[in-house]
Amino acid sequence: MRFLFFCFLALVLQARENPFIPQVKINNPSPKEELKEFKKLAFNVPSDARILNKLNIVYTNIDGEIKEYPLNINEAIDWHKVYMLIDAQEISKNIEEREKTELKVEEKIEKALDKLEEEKPTEIIKKEEIKPIEYYLASDFSVIIDNKTIIIKTYSKLLRQFTLKRPNRIVLDFDIKYISKNKIYNVEKSYIEQIYSGVHRNFYRLVIKLDGIYDYSINKNKSEYVLKIK
Repeated sequence: MRFLFFCFLALVLQARENPFIPQVKINNPSPKEELKEFKKLAFNVPSDARILNKLNIVYTNIDGEIKEYPLNINEAIDWHKVYMLIDAQEISKNIEEREKTELKVEEKIEKALDKLEEEKPTEIIKKEEIKPIEYYLASDFSVIIDNKTIIIKTYSKLLRQFTLKRPNRIVLDFDIKYISKNKIYNVEKSYIEQIYSGVHRNFYRLVIKLDGIYDYSINKNKSEYVLKIK
């Protein structure tokens, strides 16, 4: 019986190349074997975003463990824009192979960004010049839109102001001094989609329809109110 037991044990040990090395089971296969290599990713942010504080890179390490790597940024962003994460080497493919191997990581990134700046089309680099547009709502009531600044030219007193959501709107009620028709203008620019007015019994209402979530400030000058979207 002992002879048979030792024969069985010898067969089991022989089945493994080295019985003294512990067996390791990998739960997660290597991501490099199953997934294509990352090149670039375009993304945008919600309309109420104003500062990009940091990015959390969630990755799988060599042992199959999920970990996080934070990138601190703390820079202003415009939610209208599309941003991109990109492999810097993809931009700098035409850099000499010698430079790629000898340059430090920081230098590679700097060269890649310089290359990306050079390849920008002229119309993107040059800031688009948009002239202010004036919309006439009544004989002595008009609205001038200049990017994120709205100038309301009127002698009427502002009675109240508030905001509404879904869609996002700034509502301004003025003391009525004249009879005017309801008017509507489709602006369809960044920040402002539409402005329209309504005549009520005791006040004149101006509504500014926005394309996202914004804060604002308003100040009174001699014959106008200056509203700035933030």
